[in-house]
Amino acid sequence: ASDEGALDGAFAIQGMSLVFSRSAAQQKDLESLLEQQRTSGSPLFHQWLQPAQFAARFGVSASDLQATAAWLRSQGFSIDAIPPSNDRIDFSGTAAQVNAAFHTEMHRYNLQGQQHWANSTELSLPQPLAGMVIGVRHLSTFRTAVPHWKRSPIFMQRKAGTTLTHPEYTIQGINGAANYIAPGDAQTIYDVTPLYSAGISGSGQYIGIIGQTDITQYESDIQTFRSLSGLNSGNLPTQVVVPNTGSISGEAAAGAINGDLAESDLDLEWAGAIAKDASLIYVTVGNGNNSGVFDSLQYAIQTDLANSQKNVIPVLSMSYGSCEQQTLQTDVDAVLQWEQQANAQGQTIVVSSGDAGSADCDGSVKNQNELQATLGLTVDFPASSPYNTGAGGTSFTGDLSAPARYWNEAANTTTSAGSTNTSALSYIPEGAWNDTPTLTAAQANTQLSATGGGISEIFNANPNYSIAASSPATPVLPSSFSYLAAKPVWQTGPGVPNDGARDVPDVSLASDPNHDGYVICTEETSGSSITGPSCNGANPYEDSSGNGGYVYGGTSVVAPQLAAMIALWNQAAGYTITASQGGGVGNANPLLYMLAQTNPAAFHDVVPGPSEANNSNAVDCQQGTPSCIADPNNPGNYVMAGYNVGSGYDQATGLGSVDAAAMAAVWGSVSTSGNGANPANNSPTADYQIASNPAQVNLMPGGTATTAIDVTSLNGFTGSVTLSCTGQSAHGVSCYFGSAGTTSTTVTLGSGGATASTTLTVAATSSATAQMQRQPAPAWQRLGGMAFAALLLLGLPARRKTMRRGSLLLLLLAVSVVWATGCSSSPATNGTGGGGGGTLAPPSNGPTLNVTNFVTVQATATVSGSTDTHSIELIYNLN
Repeated sequence: ASDEGALDGAFAIQGMSLVFSRSAAQQKDLESLLEQQRTSGSPLFHQWLQPAQFAARFGVSASDLQATAAWLRSQGFSIDAIPPSNDRIDFSGTAAQVNAAFHTEMHRYNLQGQQHWANSTELSLPQPLAGMVIGVRHLSTFRTAVPHWKRSPIFMQRKAGTTLTHPEYTIQGINGAANYIAPGDAQTIYDVTPLYSAGISGSGQYIGIIGQTDITQYESDIQTFRSLSGLNSGNLPTQVVVPNTGSISGEAAAGAINGDLAESDLDLEWAGAIAKDASLIYVTVGNGNNSGVFDSLQYAIQTDLANSQKNVIPVLSMSYGSCEQQTLQTDVDAVLQWEQQANAQGQTIVVSSGDAGSADCDGSVKNQNELQATLGLTVDFPASSPYNTGAGGTSFTGDLSAPARYWNEAANTTTSAGSTNTSALSYIPEGAWNDTPTLTAAQANTQLSATGGGISEIFNANPNYSIAASSPATPVLPSSFSYLAAKPVWQTGPGVPNDGARDVPDVSLASDPNHDGYVICTEETSGSSITGPSCNGANPYEDSSGNGGYVYGGTSVVAPQLAAMIALWNQAAGYTITASQGGGVGNANPLLYMLAQTNPAAFHDVVPGPSEANNSNAVDCQQGTPSCIADPNNPGNYVMAGYNVGSGYDQATGLGSVDAAAMAAVWGSVSTSGNGANPANNSPTADYQIASNPAQVNLMPGGTATTAIDVTSLNGFTGSVTLSCTGQSAHGVSCYFGSAGTTSTTVTLGSGGATASTTLTVAATSSATAQMQRQPAPAWQRLGGMAFAALLLLGLPARRKTMRRGSLLLLLLAVSVVWATGCSSSPATNGTGGGGGGTLAPPSNGPTLNVTNFVTVQATATVSGSTDTHSIELIYNLN
């Protein structure tokens, strides 16, 4: 922003807040309480406080509040309110009074044509106040939460004479079909549907969506989305406006509607798509230009808004944030205090981890003209806070070479009454969401596009600030939070690095807008004007011009879905709000990391796969900038030293994605001990898991390859496990145990051994063939494709999501000859890829493509009287 000089001294500033910190004794008391509330057997286990109780125990004394209010009045300020939370004083005054009282100077700023005001220097406070005050909020009209998203208003290019086909929301483009995720698809993929059959649909549960714009004037979009998706169209959200933040009618700026309305529609529609009968409470601020989404979060934590305003909302979802190094110290400190309060009240908070891969600060740079990171390895706040669950993103990889295995393509021809516009058949294996390796520096005016994750520099015993010196300094935790400068004790388990720091994300779900994006209904825009709803065409989710609907990705689509799943798990566990007690689990992370160890079947581990692009969240970077290294896979290119996917936890996808039904079965059966995970204090469910070692083999036509199939006992399981394998006979590939033709065998897990192994052989005939899996395109092809795409794509900064108008994927399909769709022996599958680069066919002077496929190994056993089945896919490369 350009500094345009001092703000007029008479300028009135409304709604400032002087925020207090807790005393050392209060902080120690709170930490002890949080530990007891999480500890099974403690008399305080799950005995959550209510906001009034929290304020009485951990707020500022009445005498200190009154003394501080008197000082503010002596400086000429008027006291607006001393809220019941007892942690701040709201006041108003003039710019001249602010300058004098806090020894600063308020200035006017111009940022890309928009006028703002803020303090130009740090504030100072009288010594008696300095030791008990976090800071002064609302001295700026720069909203501190600056999520990012990508908008590409490119219409789909359909084959002549073709129309949208349903129930899967699919478009037959000029280069193939593109799949989109409707609510029923996500319900199938992540195994939510069995919960509905068991009566677990969110009834009696409350989910809070944190936003910063009005939704009521366009609420029909949400109603339409629910109707098209087979959901109860009468179950609409309740909007709550934070008091003293301005009027909600007549937005202050149309740009706020364009970005924030779409974000809020996405969050509300997809939270309701999973917890379909839950009550959604949308918490927002008015058009006061110095209030924002953090105020909505605070109000949702400190106010009884659920159960006829008798309890706090048990689960909150927020899709906003900014990189740690660019977040105000005051906001970091304040959010930590609020989130601690939320956890003590039984509230679970889910926050998007960011959309700029391992370079979160670069994703916040709105006037960046090159798609190259320059600011080093950074992560997003509040996702990095230990008191909320960071939601990362994945991309489907399992259906790249076999879409018919996962999508019911035959069902795409008709739409029947009551259809849910759905055709996903099962869970689809995933990799990390990362589109940026295919988006080189030749593509200008867009943004990085990958799942956020990495090592926190705030919550870190040995911080290594790699951000450029010209950027704001990393916040330093005050003494009351000094214990957070270390790795959370609950963040343990296989794959979790011993790095002395908070790692993010925690859990991930599909978020790739290109493979596959999520449909939503929201308002269409033209410049700053609202032109009408997107879902008003002849076909479901289509616009009035017949160009398809709005399709979104990014970690914004993950947070509301994960929050909704937690609400379902709470219901399954019997955690329901009563007249006097909240119905949540507080901080979900200790429970999630424990369950990853005791019940790994509740998670889908994201492991390295055949697609280079989906194996990390590394993004392109500018040579010579922090953490920028030579790209080992593309000579001459440079990438940020990001984080790779791997077995167990990784800093690209966290613990992986979830099986909602499996998680619901164990959500209430185990408990955490203290701040961490202590499986010894629980009685987890007996189970087993299977794995192949190695997980990928090379196979020549006419040859064989072997791997060990390991069956491992979990939680004391003993007994026989039957293994069977299925090859690709149509392609001349078979599998067997021992001698040829033996496609099944049995291993036994006894009390004396935790793992039993057997050998699997994969054999190929001399004429064996396989379906092609997309491979990274040569650099010349990628650059050519990007140069063309750069002429077409327009990136507009807004909230944390990625959107395609009609479909960015179909644009990618249009340029796939020189870029990134994928290859397959079936023309109908062209274009289902999007996470990485690929070629439609190898050029005459290009490399020979290896082709990839898999055999399936299934394990069956009797566990606790019921049949328990697990399966894996062994990848083979046929050369």
